Amino acid sequence: MKWRTMTAAFVVGLVCFGAGLFSGSTFLHKAGTNATNQSSAPDAPASVLPTSGLNSSTSHNAASASAVLYATDGTNAVATRQSTIADLKAALRATRSRWDFGKIYHVLDNLDTNLFPEAINLCLKTGDYLSRYTATYAMAARWGKSDPQSALAFAQALTSFSERNQITAGVLSGWAENDSTAATAWAMQLPVGRPRDQALSAIASALAISSPQAAVALMNSLPAGQSRQGVIWQLFGGWANQSPADAATAALQLGGRDRDQAVNAIASAWANQDSDAALAWATSLPIGNARTRAIQGALSAYASKDPVAAATWAVQLPPGNTLNQAISTVASAWAQSDAPAMVVWIQSMPEGIAKHSAINGSFYTLMYNDQPSAADLLSTLPLSQDNANYYQQLAWQWAQNDLTTALNWVKKLPDGTAKQNALQSIGTVWAQTDPAAAIAFASGLPAGAQQDNLLSSIASQWANTDLAAAQAWVSSVPSGGTHTRVVQSFVGSWANSDPQAAAAFVNQLPDGTDKTQGASTLVANWGRIDPQAAANWVGKLPSGDTQDNLTIQIAGQWANSDPSGAAKWVDGLPDGKAHDQSAQTVAQQLVQSDPAAAAKLVDTIQENNVWQNAAQQVANQWFKIDADAAKRWVGQSQLPEQFKNTFANQKP
Repeated sequence: MKWRTMTAAFVVGLVCFGAGLFSGSTFLHKAGTNATNQSSAPDAPASVLPTSGLNSSTSHNAASASAVLYATDGTNAVATRQSTIADLKAALRATRSRWDFGKIYHVLDNLDTNLFPEAINLCLKTGDYLSRYTATYAMAARWGKSDPQSALAFAQALTSFSERNQITAGVLSGWAENDSTAATAWAMQLPVGRPRDQALSAIASALAISSPQAAVALMNSLPAGQSRQGVIWQLFGGWANQSPADAATAALQLGGRDRDQAVNAIASAWANQDSDAALAWATSLPIGNARTRAIQGALSAYASKDPVAAATWAVQLPPGNTLNQAISTVASAWAQSDAPAMVVWIQSMPEGIAKHSAINGSFYTLMYNDQPSAADLLSTLPLSQDNANYYQQLAWQWAQNDLTTALNWVKKLPDGTAKQNALQSIGTVWAQTDPAAAIAFASGLPAGAQQDNLLSSIASQWANTDLAAAQAWVSSVPSGGTHTRVVQSFVGSWANSDPQAAAAFVNQLPDGTDKTQGASTLVANWGRIDPQAAANWVGKLPSGDTQDNLTIQIAGQWANSDPSGAAKWVDGLPDGKAHDQSAQTVAQQLVQSDPAAAAKLVDTIQENNVWQNAAQQVANQWFKIDADAAKRWVGQSQLPEQFKNTFANQKP
């Protein structure tokens, strides 16, 4: 099996799987194309055949005058000269798309393995992401085939986590060609986690081409989880490139999530070769998750090649979840190749669930890659509370790339929640580079929630970059509602990095709303980091409503993370409102893990109404865990007789 075949299969699959894009890669349909279809691939330069096809008999063409020349039979390639590092540099510079990988492969085919350490280090520092990934993985695979121990030693010495995992996976895929047992044994001794998952996926990718049954055995040896899912994707995607019918037969023998993942991978790979056949197979499956995932996989690959045709096919499905998922899949793939056309398509759709599925499927792709098109897409939506989050996220991403254009877009939005959320995002980004300008802009807005929200965002971000300057500005804001909001945001941000210092700041604030709200924000953030320290600070505050309310607030936070620890703290509080309400809150969490301890804590509550409510809550939860023990406790309690009788007659 050619090393480039294995490389292409894994690079495509791993990038898709690792990014969570099981059916939405921009290059999946190209990289998985079988050699029988390569001659008709759109946009392929005449001088370079797509090199990522999975047919080992793929022929070689010259990539350039300086490239290594080969005979037409790829299995008997004869190089006219050895490649050099300079040749590799030239190939990386010349690579502009997935169709140009031939320039890289031509160099690597005749590069001496002694040069691989230097060549890999070169690739890790140059080129676009995809060509860099392709070249380094290809070299690692070839090196692993000839000298896996040296290649692994090189990989393990890399300091970058992602680069180390990538090279290791490549080495293992090459090693698996010669000795899959040894390669698998090495991968299995890695700690559970991403490096192990990537390693096993690489081995499965190699086995899927040379020995699918061995890959199935590897899959069956793994428990449910990320490792197994990665192997399934590589196994069935690679197998389908060789024999989709055989892969489909094996996939349908699986159950649950494994089957759904397998049919998705098969449909994606199959559609690269024959979209009509893949869709016919997908729609022939019984109605259910597997059918939906298969249609998604096939449509994603189809839409990458011909989005208009894929969209035409998808909208003919009957209304329902399958239609909505299909529309979302097409939109996601189309957004990566022709965002403006995709937006026009969505805008032409009637209002309804299908249209919103298309928006959900494409928005995040556009948000990262084409902000103006994302804004055009949002213009089709009503400015409602449900959609406000889209505007907030787009404004933040856009401001990272082009603050001025993002700000001009937000200025034109109608007043409302969406605009407020977008302005908050703008303020957060702006404060990182020029907080004074951001404040000047915010100060020019009409007084109200919109201005307050923006100033609060600026204060929060400024506290992270220049604490002293931010504190001086916060102190200069006139008293009132705006000042209170700004203090809250400033204290909340400060508490994340230095809660003790933030507490000292709150202590020196004059009594009133600013101090009360600042203390509440401080405790909310501090309590997540160190509830005991936050509780100690609250315990030193003057007695009264503020201390009681903050105590109850800490109890709720602490109980979520450590109910036993929270119970011990509450048990030591003096009798009163804070103790009783805190005990009730903690007991509701503690009963899940220790019902008897929760019942004991409830019995320390003095106020009768609070005690009755807490006792009944604990009893009802305890009943779900141990009905007999709960009934015994209720029968011995001082709860009202009517409740006791009703409770005693309940059946588990």
